[in-house]
Parts: sequence; C-alpha cells; structure tokens
Amino acid sequence: MPYCAGIPSSGNTLSTVTSACPTIPFTLSLENSPALSGFSFQWQISTDGVSYTDIAGANSSTYLANQSASNFYQCIVTCISDGTPVVSTPVQVGINGFISCYCTPAPTSTDGLGITNVVYGTVSNPTAGEPGGYFDYSNLSSDFSQNDVVNLDLTYATGYTYNTKIWVDWNNNGSFLDAGEEMYTGVSTNANPTTLNTSFTIPANATAGTHRMRIGGCDIATPIPCYTDSWGTYEDYSLNILPSCSPISIVNPGSQSVCSSYSLPAIAEVTPSGNADLIMNYYDGPNGTGNIVSGPITSTQTIYAFGTAALGACTDDEVFTITVNFPNSGIDVQHACGPYTWINGVTYTSSNNTATNTLTNAAGCDSTVTLNLTMGAPNTGVDVQHSCGPYTWINGVTYSTSNSTASHTLTNVSGCDSIVTLNLTVASASISANGNTTFCQNQSVVLTSSASTGNLWSNSANSPSITVITSGNYSVTITDAFGCVTTSNSINVVVNSIPVVSGGADQTFCSGMPITLSGSGAQNYSWNNGISDGQAFTPASTLNCIVTGTDANGCSNTDTVLITVNQPTYFTIIGSAINSFSLNGQTYDQTGVYTQTIPNAAGCDSIITLDLYMDYLGLSENEQVSFSVYPNPTNDVLNIQFIGDIPNSNFIIVDLQGRVVLEGTLFTPNSIIDLNDIDAGIYYLKLGVSNKKIQFLKL
Repeated sequence: MPYCAGIPSSGNTLSTVTSACPTIPFTLSLENSPALSGFSFQWQISTDGVSYTDIAGANSSTYLANQSASNFYQCIVTCISDGTPVVSTPVQVGINGFISCYCTPAPTSTDGLGITNVVYGTVSNPTAGEPGGYFDYSNLSSDFSQNDVVNLDLTYATGYTYNTKIWVDWNNNGSFLDAGEEMYTGVSTNANPTTLNTSFTIPANATAGTHRMRIGGCDIATPIPCYTDSWGTYEDYSLNILPSCSPISIVNPGSQSVCSSYSLPAIAEVTPSGNADLIMNYYDGPNGTGNIVSGPITSTQTIYAFGTAALGACTDDEVFTITVNFPNSGIDVQHACGPYTWINGVTYTSSNNTATNTLTNAAGCDSTVTLNLTMGAPNTGVDVQHSCGPYTWINGVTYSTSNSTASHTLTNVSGCDSIVTLNLTVASASISANGNTTFCQNQSVVLTSSASTGNLWSNSANSPSITVITSGNYSVTITDAFGCVTTSNSINVVVNSIPVVSGGADQTFCSGMPITLSGSGAQNYSWNNGISDGQAFTPASTLNCIVTGTDANGCSNTDTVLITVNQPTYFTIIGSAINSFSLNGQTYDQTGVYTQTIPNAAGCDSIITLDLYMDYLGLSENEQVSFSVYPNPTNDVLNIQFIGDIPNSNFIIVDLQGRVVLEGTLFTPNSIIDLNDIDAGIYYLKLGVSNKKIQFLKL
C-alpha cells in the first residue's frame, strides 16, 4: 500500500445507527476512508459535543462502540510523515429507551397452538395460541417483593416435549443476556395440553419497579431470547417489584378504664423506622381488618393499633382493651305553689328544670340528679267559642261582639290558680274597598269581604273579592264554617262616563303659516308638542297633535289632529336666446337674472330664478327660424311654436348628465311634447333647426 504524504482529509464521521440500544454494539467509520498507509487514528467521545476525551485503544480507521447514554464521536487522523492532525466532523448517536430495545422472537413454526395459558401472582392469561409464535403481554403485571418466590404455571398445547426458559430483564437495558437474568430452565411433557409448574426467586437486590419477563419454549432447540428458528413459542409479561422496607414497632397505649368516653392518642412508633410510606391506624379487627376507629370511644371494646409500610411488606399489630363506665343520672320531679328548697340547699321561687346535684356512684363516675320543679303559678288556657249572635260566658257576662280579652279565674287540681281567657268570635260581615268608590268609566275598584270563604255578593259573585266597573250598591252575605249567615253594609259605587273630546279636523298648511287648535267636549285641555289650546303657533313640519280633555269629574279622553305642512320649492333656470325669452307668459329681451313666484302643486310658493343670456348676433343663414317654448316651468307638456317653415323637425331632450331621456319628430308649426313619462327636474331641449339648447323645468 502506498505511503501517505501531506495533510489528510477525513470528512464526516459515520455511524451504522443514529440511535442505539444500551450496550448494543455499532460501528463508527470515516467518510473519506484512507486508501494509503502511514496514518494514525485516535477516536474521541463527548457528552456535550464540546469537550472530547480519547477512547483508550480506539486507534483504527473504524471503531466498534457501545453506550448507555447519548454521545458525540469524532476521530483525529494524522499522516505520520506530515504530522498535521485533522479532526473528522462529529456525529451524535442517541440512546433508545429499553422498551424499544427488546428483540422480537420470530419462530418459523409452532407445534399445535403453542402456549395457551400463563398463571402467576394475580395474572391469569388463557389464550388460543400466538400467531407467528410470539405475543407481547407485557401490559399484564403482578406485584412481588425482594426474595419472594414466583410460582408460574405454563400450559402448552403442542403434543411434544418443549424445552423451556424464563428470563427477567432486571437492569432494564433491553436485553435478557446479562448475568443473573435467566431465571428458570425446564422441560414440559408431551401431553396435549400439559401444564409445566415453574418457580424462581426474586433476587435480593432486585430494584423496585416494573421488569419485563420473557417465556420461551422450543421443541428441539435450546430456547434463546431472540429465537428465530423452527418449532418455538414465546410470550412476554411483567413483574412489579415493591420497594423494600424497614421493620416498624407501634406504641401500645395499654388497657384503659374510663368514664363516658375515651379519646385515642395519636398513634406512634416505638423507635421511628424511617419508612416514608408508613400507614398507621386504629382498627376494631386484628391486622388492619374491620373498620378504622377514630374519635371518642363510648363503649367497652378491644382496639388494635396496626401499622404497615411498603404496601404491607412490614407490619405491627398491638391490641388493648378500653372499658367505658357510665355515670348514673336521674330526674327529681317536684311541684309547688310557692318557694321550694331542694336537696342542694337552694330555694327556688319559679319552675326549674336545669338545677343539678352531683354524687359519686359505685364505679367512681359522677351521678347527676336534675331537678324538674313546676312552680304553682296560675295555669292558663284559652276558651275558643263561636256564636251566631249574643253569647253568655262562664263569668255570666253576655257578649254581642267578638272578644279576646275577657278572662276568668278557677282553682286547678294542685290548688293553684287557673286563668281562662275567652276567644269569642261573633259572626259578622263587612266590606273594604281598595280605593275610591267614585271613579271614571275606564277605571275600577276592588271590594274585599271580611271572610275568605262562604261569600255571596249582591251581584251573585262568590269570590273573596270582586272588581267593580259599573255603578251600583254592593253588599256581601257570609255563611261561615259554623253555619252562621250575616250580611254586610252596602257600599255605593259611582262610575262617571268619560268625555268625548275633539281637537278638530285634520288640516294642511304651507310652511310659515300660523294655525290655531282648540279642543271641545271637556272642561280643560292640554296638547302635546308644546301647543296651547286656542293659541296660534307656526309648525315647521308635519306632525300629529294630541289633545287631552278633562271634565269636571276628573275624567279624560284624547283626540289626534294631523297637521300637514307643505314646503315651498326653488328652481334655477340657465337660459339663452337670440332676440327674446318667454317664461310663464313673461318675455325677457335683456341678459340678466330674473325671479318669478308661482304656486307649486301643493299650493305653496315656487320661486324660479332665470339666469338669461341674450345672443344678439342672431342665427346663421341656415338657422333663420324663430320658435318659442312654453310654459316653462311645466307640469306635463311643452308647447313648441315655430314662425316660418320647419326645415328640420327632430327634437332631443337630455338631463343634466347629458343622457337622452326623450326624442321624436315635430310635424306641425304648433306642436306639443308630452312630458308625463319623465321625472321632475331640469332638462335641455334641442331642436333640429337650431344648435341652441333650451333649458326648462319639469315640476
């Protein structure tokens, strides 16, 4: 091989993978692989792509690498004869999560159905075999602790003996080939189906968390994790290793004898174990069974102080008894008509049911006696009576109206006064009005009976209240629950009619003209829009005038008068003529500005301004034709009068924008042009006999 000379060109660093699984080898090389001898190589590694360190022994043009984390790689290439080093462009190789680094077994064939059931811990997974000889059930997991024995029952449906192995990836690096990860080796029978009972022990140093477990069986060959040969069947599962814990020991509160109730002390450890996940409670059953006990203990019972750590891996159970004794209690019932001295030496002058006296019973608990003293104050009562007329009570008095104040004194069975109060209702009927009983016909008054039921009004209504809108005398007859019938006084209701108010006929005026509006049919009148009755005003625009008339009874009504206000119109005509110009029968023969005032269609002033220019040069030889146009302004027609022959009888009418709105032919010296089909406005008339344009106004 020729020897190198000069400075090498290494180019980019190349990797056979962009992201690698932990500990799985991959190859690094150079883009410009040297074809000459005499080169030296030094591969380097970096975690951040900035600071690089030499890799010991990596001195070839290629390097077989493996990693447990993402790294950057580059190579220093030197031609020994020159001595100038060149660094290749670095490459970054990422790291795959261990879940994506497991190989997928792919047996080319399977006897029968292969594995049909796996049972371990809380997992039971019957299946109908695995298409392709493998299935991932790693989502199925069961909890175990360090040093636990895992008993796993594996069912085959192959009809052949199957060599069997079980692996667990304890370091979660995506491989089952690390030391200590092959957990079981055995052989099934050839029965179909057959169950192989396996077991293995969780290592004492197994880390907490989930680990993948692979089960593999082969007919002839020895199973390996990444099996791709014939006659095999594989399944993956998971084991969850619980955290380890330190022993705990709970303080026993000891048996207690108390009165009434006992409050449990805060549960505590004898010597704190440092278990962060420690759970301690009081229970009414041993070893954390039964119900959690909290709050005061009010009956005799056995209590268990139970603690657990690491999901039950370490526990302690302490038992003790609480005996609850109760104080005696009683009530001393007494009655007196005067002062009373009780066993506590206190004299009471009124009833008392709160005084107590305390003694000690045989159990050492307080015995409380409560006084229930009824002092001999007069008894009281109410004698409820109902009468359809005068009533004589037990006191001998006759009452003709209701009474709730009369009383009578008797002696009760204990020798104390008994006071009875009369509550007498003597049947009666009355009416109340919620407003004035004299009102206008568009109003009403509500009359209400003194009774809510049993009403019959003079207008045959039977409700508690009636709404009255017509004049008349109104009364109510009440039949109460005891059958008593009474009739109320009468109320006279007067309903006044409302006046017929008129503001006059609708009117039409020209703007600026004063008008006077006057109401009739009532006594007083008021108008809207600031109008005063009978006083002249000048409206600026059309409006509705509303008059409200009120009569001597205060009743009112309204009427509306429409006032239509028409406006004057204003027009300007710019005209030109040769000798003279006629407008509304008036002839002008001088250049100048003239005004005319004539009534418009609404009868109001129409002010026309004529801006006239006179061309005294006359017509050319071809224009020696005279004509006049009238009326101007006009409502419906234009009269055209020619003097002499009509050499050209065509005409055109255009608007101010130059658009033709009408055209035709004139056949006689005295012709009429009908303008009813064009809108009001200013237009120009051009006759074929003249180049002049005549401006006119259509109203």
